[in-house]
Amino acid sequence: MRNALGSDVVPLTHELLSRILGVRRASITECLDSLQKAGCTKAARGGIIISNVRALQARSCGCYRIIENQYRSNLSSDLRAFSGIPAAGGLA
Repeated sequence: MRNALGSDVVPLTHELLSRILGVRRASITECLDSLQKAGCTKAARGGIIISNVRALQARSCGCYRIIENQYRSNLSSDLRAFSGIPAAGGLA
């Protein structure tokens, strides 16, 4: 979400994040506490502040890079389609 927003402030409460992920709110709190102790995030009222992006990425699974690459690819395709720029290797 940080990448999509372009901001280190992620406006998600523990409650909302637990609903999105389908887990108990207490589980979200435990995970975020662990990330805060590792220096990756800071608690904020009504949100989460990413304080160390590299540390957070290092703690994530390998699928982070896959998702990030796919997001960038989709965004790139959408921008080409919107601007009328042909896709590589042919017409859009």
